[in-house]
Amino acid sequence: MAQHPQITIQLVPIAAGSAAGMMSAFALARLRDGSEVVSADSVLSGQVTGDHEAVAALKRRYDTIRADAQPKRVTQQAIEDAIRKWTR
Repeated sequence: MAQHPQITIQLVPIAAGSAAGMMSAFALARLRDGSEVVSADSVLSGQVTGDHEAVAALKRRYDTIRADAQPKRVTQQAIEDAIRKWTR
C-alpha cells in the first residue's frame, strides 16, 4: 500500500510530541463544486461538516502533523525494517 502512487504514509515520531491528530481520525475533502468538508470520527460517533471554521481548524491540525512527520522514504525504510524484524 505504501508504494501506491496515490497513497502517502508518513510516520510521526513519538519524540516529535505531536498529539494534534491523536485524539480522533479525520479526513479532509474538496468536492466537485470546490467546497471543502471534513469528516471527523470519535469513539462514539462521526460527523461531517462544511463549516468553514471547522475545516480551517482541521487543516491547521493536518499541517502540524505533516510538519512533524518523517519523509516518505524514511517512513518506507522504517516499515521495511519492522517487517524484517517481525517476520524472522
